[in-house]
Amino acid sequence: MVNLTVFSTDSKGNKFPKESIYAEMACDMTESNADAAAEYLKYGLDDSKANLDKLLIEKNVKEDLIIRAKSTYIKMLTAYINALSNGQNPENGFLLAKEKYEYSKKMKSINNRFETAIEKAYANALLKTKRYSDALPFLETYVLQGSSDPITLSDLKTAYLAKNGQNADFDSYLLKLKTEQKTVLKEEITKIAIKEPAPEFELKDVNGKTVRLSDYKGKVVVLDFWATWCGPCKASFPAMQKTINRYNNDPGVVFLFLHTWEKKSGNPTVEAGKYITDNKYTFKVLMDLRNSVTNESAAASAYKVKGIPAKFVIDGKGDIRFSTSGFSQDADKAVEELSAMIEFAKQR
Repeated sequence: MVNLTVFSTDSKGNKFPKESIYAEMACDMTESNADAAAEYLKYGLDDSKANLDKLLIEKNVKEDLIIRAKSTYIKMLTAYINALSNGQNPENGFLLAKEKYEYSKKMKSINNRFETAIEKAYANALLKTKRYSDALPFLETYVLQGSSDPITLSDLKTAYLAKNGQNADFDSYLLKLKTEQKTVLKEEITKIAIKEPAPEFELKDVNGKTVRLSDYKGKVVVLDFWATWCGPCKASFPAMQKTINRYNNDPGVVFLFLHTWEKKSGNPTVEAGKYITDNKYTFKVLMDLRNSVTNESAAASAYKVKGIPAKFVIDGKGDIRFSTSGFSQDADKAVEELSAMIEFAKQR
């Protein structure tokens, strides 16, 4: 590897190697050109590790800076492992993945999100090196947790048949897992259920019609706080549309998308309606516009929204049973989790 390190600077004049930029770009190359990606990702991995180590020994460092540095390091580490695993010498990826996975299991204080990322890189390394028996338990867990995307199911089938023989009854095995999945999800969402009165609101939809929460008394109502400028909000919409499609024929379940925290330019009502129409979503959009005096969005304030996307599941008696924020990149898992919350609320 030829060292061509050239330094660039950020907006504050801090120097950082351009290779780190290349490494960020190489994260998307781990499938298409794994060996080339690994070469650049190694630069990013070394740089992120050095930055993290520096912050850990400094005094009075803000916790959010350390968390951000850890996140960057884990991103580079897992991308590098995946690139090695997908490349010409996958055994190198397996050895590194195993080392980091075993270390993460020993660290009691490690962030669950970081541990999951390392675990998935390890599972991928097991698959790429054809250690199917070892990979199978991880894949089963992902399905039980709600991940049913085509890639996971394809890997599951490969691992299952490799372990049990090509004539094994995979369909019956998968059906059993899917049945167990519903039980697991039900147990998990029961643990995070809450019960508190849902604040009433009165908003107009994109056509100017007044809508109140009380209009849907007796129904399960799913509120989704979003905005056209919010990338994660829009990234969650395909999963939301899938969930809506699942409940299309259930008059007892309603989905309301509350556009909130609009920017001070343009016409938010027009922009929100256009975005939904252009993307062919069947969402009922309400406008939680800012108050001209307080600059607050009334519904978002009433529901104590701290960040978007934020979702609330309200039962037929008017109580909030679930409150979530952020979005899952696993669309199938997001659909199953939200559906489990809805089913829970329907029974209350």
